[in-house]
Amino acid sequence: MIIHKSKLYRDPYPHLIINNFIPTKFLAPIIEEYDKLLKHSDNWKTYDNPIEKKKSFNCIQETVYLQELIKYVGDQSMLNELKEKFGLEDDIELDTNLYGAGYHNHSYGGYLSTHLDYEINPNTKKKRWLNLIIYINTDWKTEYNGDTELWNKDCSVCEKRIYPEFNKALIFKTDGESWHGVSREIKCQQQNSRKTIAFYFVSKRLYEIHSDSRLKATFFNPKYPQLCIIRSTRLLTQDDVDTSDSSM
Repeated sequence: MIIHKSKLYRDPYPHLIINNFIPTKFLAPIIEEYDKLLKHSDNWKTYDNPIEKKKSFNCIQETVYLQELIKYVGDQSMLNELKEKFGLEDDIELDTNLYGAGYHNHSYGGYLSTHLDYEINPNTKKKRWLNLIIYINTDWKTEYNGDTELWNKDCSVCEKRIYPEFNKALIFKTDGESWHGVSREIKCQQQNSRKTIAFYFVSKRLYEIHSDSRLKATFFNPKYPQLCIIRSTRLLTQDDVDTSDSSM
């Protein structure tokens, strides 16, 4: 009943904020696994450009406790609660392949420009309905920034900030209005980082892909409009960044 007991906020778009989300038995092992992988695994994907600076990890085969958490988050009773709470038209399932999801990390100086997430998974053709972000830092301070920003429809105002308090979860509907990001640079100690776990809930049925279907994230950063345009079709290269810098 963890979802049913939670308040659904409507502004700027539907979202839930849930404290003490991960059951106690998972917490210590998850944090230990995350930290171990952050130090020793070479399979973190790095994004380092003017509109995003972060790392992500979704190599499920290297994990034990992330796989256990997937079972908990993807349980049918939770899926039913989420569908009812958000009034979704589709039956949903957890994307267990963790396409774009998994362990996420923002080190000192990290950020993520305001963006809309992909609408349809280009590999599975399933529609993305909900995002789940779980914050797992035990000692985070507000002066470090790292808050998830929920923006209005035209990205002119950040209407709400969700700070990364330990074991808090943010669940929000992903559509053409759910602009969000972590646009303020992380200011934690150099040896620390913002640690989150991301899961995505998608439709069980397949969707037809049209010319206007959003298959990549759409970014908004008024300092780098050209990079945002490129990023909506593919990952950025150093040549993209150099060309953008030279044209400014």
